Amino acid sequence: MHTAKISRLNGNIIFHPLQRTLSMHKKETRLSENESRLLQMLLERTCEKKEIIHTIWESRGIIVTDSSYYKLIKQLRYSFSNIGVEEDPIMTLPRIGVRYVGTQEIIEPEAASSHSHGSISVKTRSLKTLATSLLLVAATIFIFDYVTI
Repeated sequence: MHTAKISRLNGNIIFHPLQRTLSMHKKETRLSENESRLLQMLLERTCEKKEIIHTIWESRGIIVTDSSYYKLIKQLRYSFSNIGVEEDPIMTLPRIGVRYVGTQEIIEPEAASSHSHGSISVKTRSLKTLATSLLLVAATIFIFDYVTI
């Protein structure tokens, strides 16, 4: 049903489904499991209320009322506003359902890290370079010490 791909929404919002976070301009908010599942659904397509209720709750054996559905939509909207998003990216379509309105771009994990946490990708790259260098030095020492010609 859902992919766990990191997405850039509307050009500057990072949605990380595994960490269940939304971030923009160094502001980050943690999503509930249900908010994250809902956003993943909405990024795939327009969803009807019944489909959302079934996927989020009933498929796990939980029976809820419509108020749980409306509360979840409100929570997701609040999470977007909490990181500074001014225009509501969740649109209610009367008698149809709910949809995400905006752009979505699947991004590489390192690009998401550099967007939300500036120096993390640089540090990771430096550690990889250091580890590779140490491995080459160790291999060279092994070859010269233990391999006879």
